Amino acid sequence: TEETTPQEETEQPTGEPEAAAPARRSAAKTAHDYVYIELNDTKLQLFSGQGIASNSATEITQSSGGVAYYNDGTLTLNGLQADYIECYRGLTIQVNGANTLNGWVEAGSYNRHCGIYVYGDLTITGSGTLEVSTASYSGDRSPYGIYCDRSLTLNGAKVTVSGANGSYCICAKEGITVNGGTLDIT
Repeated sequence: TEETTPQEETEQPTGEPEAAAPARRSAAKTAHDYVYIELNDTKLQLFSGQGIASNSATEITQSSGGVAYYNDGTLTLNGLQADYIECYRGLTIQVNGANTLNGWVEAGSYNRHCGIYVYGDLTITGSGTLEVSTASYSGDRSPYGIYCDRSLTLNGAKVTVSGANGSYCICAKEGITVNGGTLDIT
């Protein structure tokens, strides 16, 4: 079955005091507190407090060591070599060591045309490197190296995004801010 992209919630009158609305929106945002990582043809769903021990792993661990660890909106990478990362909320990626995302393409699935797909703000920080590439594609949906529905902020790390024929390197609907680190786009 084809996965669909979550739609923005529209504010509906609820009869609650206006001060309660931000708390309700905050609770709704945490409903998607997980991240997907595709590696070795296996899509792993990490909830807060879970990780991936190695690049050959096919199961998640409850340990913070290894190549990837997700905790409370932050995904820490340390030598990850995977196809893509997918998240349906804002995400911070802490980059340690050398990390690579190959940008996998699956026909009929928009969010899997990306190396990183984030439905929210994306912040990349750390002292390591992150190389993201896209696969060549000639279908009706062009792949992206990095796609975020809101803004992309780079607060460190060296990020390299390479786009193949028929693809885009970065789409950040609300802009890109580089506060530190390096962003190379080819």
